[in-house]
Amino acid sequence: MLKIKDNVDFKKLEEYGFKIKVYDYGLMYATYDTETDMKTPIIYYVNEDDRELSIEVGEKEYYGDLCDLDVLYDLIKADMVEKVEE
Repeated sequence: MLKIKDNVDFKKLEEYGFKIKVYDYGLMYATYDTETDMKTPIIYYVNEDDRELSIEVGEKEYYGDLCDLDVLYDLIKADMVEKVEE
């Protein structure tokens, strides 16, 4: 599983196209929306609490094992991502 490192300022994800959303109950998410060639909506998100990198493709949700390679590459190159055991 992939996660954003604990020492990374969560708002720094905005520099990589993520949008920060804060919900009424105080939970903060960073989301990155895109579409595939088939116009299937894809949403990448990170929960501020556990920082796990997740993806939702259409109706299905995946955790840390499927991601837009350009976005993932940029985050890895910036040393913002780490691999953790589930």
